[in-house]
Amino acid sequence: MGHTRRMARTATGRSLALDALRGLAIVGMFVSGQIPWDGLPAWMYHAQQPPPTHAHNPNLPGITWVDLVFPFFLFAMGAAIPLAQARRLASGRSAPAAVLEAFGRGLLLAAFAIYVQHVRPHSLQPQPDRAAWLLALGAFLLGFPMFLRLPQGWSRPLRAAVRIAGWAGAALLLGGRTFADGGGFSLGRSDPILLVLANCAAFGGVIWVVTRGTPALRWALLAALVAFRVSADVPGTWMRAVWTWDAVGGLFRPYLLGYLGIVLPGTLVGDLLAGSAGEGPVEGASAAKARLAAFLCWLPVLPALLGLHGRDPAMAWLALSPGLALAVVGRGDRRPALRVAAIGFVLLAIGLLFEPYQGGIKKDEPTISYWFVGAGLAATALAGMMLWERAGGGPLMRSLAAVGMNPMLAYLAITNLVVPLWRLTVHPWFNEWEAAYGVGFGLVRTGIQTALFVALVAGATRLRWFWRA
Repeated sequence: MGHTRRMARTATGRSLALDALRGLAIVGMFVSGQIPWDGLPAWMYHAQQPPPTHAHNPNLPGITWVDLVFPFFLFAMGAAIPLAQARRLASGRSAPAAVLEAFGRGLLLAAFAIYVQHVRPHSLQPQPDRAAWLLALGAFLLGFPMFLRLPQGWSRPLRAAVRIAGWAGAALLLGGRTFADGGGFSLGRSDPILLVLANCAAFGGVIWVVTRGTPALRWALLAALVAFRVSADVPGTWMRAVWTWDAVGGLFRPYLLGYLGIVLPGTLVGDLLAGSAGEGPVEGASAAKARLAAFLCWLPVLPALLGLHGRDPAMAWLALSPGLALAVVGRGDRRPALRVAAIGFVLLAIGLLFEPYQGGIKKDEPTISYWFVGAGLAATALAGMMLWERAGGGPLMRSLAAVGMNPMLAYLAITNLVVPLWRLTVHPWFNEWEAAYGVGFGLVRTGIQTALFVALVAGATRLRWFWRA
């Protein structure tokens, strides 16, 4: 049965491990937004927004697990580009059509970014009341006619009517409304994370189409991006003028393309995934060996974070030692997972070499070290997922993959489904208990909310309610 499911995934061009990595990033987004605001150590929050005030300090170096969530998602998006585009090109789609499709997807993601930022509860009201929570929940439900992948059996007029109804509903919801900041609807009000994804999806997709079959050229473009970023730090250069240009209504800024430093390595790993045959599950000693290799792929995250957040270079460099152990365990093994892991450790080493530059690794504004450390740890984590899948996976991996298969629905569900449902039902009791019992009960609440989030999104995926850009 497991082998049959594996072959079905290969036939559809999906990677369960890649979906699980994306799902892990999305769950990380949810958890980081719901953990108690006070009472936890600094490594539980963004490194540049430490407790107790959480004021943003752009000069504070270091990263925490929270700062890895975004590069993991970006890397997964990059790795998915070859899987999706290669399948479409193989079915007869022309390269110019693929380029237009990449820009179209970027535009739709930008529209999604604008919609999401407007309908968040705290965008609707500074202190949302019951009406605002209900309105936020209604905005989530409007996403279905706007973004749901409609059945192919429906006629084209019917599908068009559903889409028009969804977007018309959004226009009625947002038009003429005064938002929490005192202004009305504005194209300049957009979700910053989704705006980065929109730009990187468009340009990353185009770069892959142009450079497909020539990965060396993509590596060269990555090197050129690094060189451009270094020169952009020099005041008075035309590179700095381009890097800081902001003249397209906020929807496109050249510095957003800096995140291609994470996406492009993702596409190179995606080439490996797209070009490899599916491997069946293993059992017994082989499964145990795969689990050990998976552990070695995940292990670098701990010393890397301890070293980079604690400003201990020796500890940070210890993150490379599992790669040496993996080389021994997988000696002579040319399977895709170990090749992905090797790329990850190389990227991590490059990131650590760049770490002293730009005053140390930082997420905002992202440093070159952040690009490569984030991409490297994402690649080793993906390799671990691939090995875990080969050893049989399990319910947790399948649940993460179900969340990762539906990223747009999951992203809006974070603020406009789970939180409104919680606020409209059990929040008063849990709020009193959390005030009485402190941060420990706050972590219990976070765990319950996270389980609810995973169950709802995974349930929508299993019902095949996919939102697609």
